[in-house]
Amino acid sequence: VMALTRRNFLLPVQELGPAGGVADGIVWSPDGKALAGLSFADQNRSRELRLWDLESGRLMAGPLRLPGLDGTVAFSPDRLWLLSTFGGEVQVLNATNLYGIV
Repeated sequence: VMALTRRNFLLPVQELGPAGGVADGIVWSPDGKALAGLSFADQNRSRELRLWDLESGRLMAGPLRLPGLDGTVAFSPDRLWLLSTFGGEVQVLNATNLYGIV
């Protein structure tokens, strides 16, 4: 199964999630150059976040384990940051390497 990106680049859906899993949440960056993929992990007890560069099709960062199952991620308008609201916690992550800030 392939996913068509905004730049008509085909990215295998199975690569968006962990081995044997598939991304079940996809968030586009405002400039259309990056994609954040969410998938279930740890026997469906947590989530993992991966960040993809759509121009090269390469994984930029991840997987990053997120606490809990419910939440969302969103890019900042300038695409520099990702906001995560998993596990009742709000995290601000660098949208290049997924490092959190305090």
